[in-house]
Amino acid sequence: MMLDYGTFPPEFNSARIYSGPGSGSLVAAASAWSSLAAELNAAALSY
Repeated sequence: MMLDYGTFPPEFNSARIYSGPGSGSLVAAASAWSSLAAELNAAALSY
């Protein structure tokens, strides 16, 4: 079943993303990207 996310309001899509079975991996990925951004920022500031 394919979902067309454009047909639903953003609040509905956001709620499904954060409450679904895959939300743990989404949070882990966000944390990893945040750490990478902090490291890149620190490297840029020290250059």
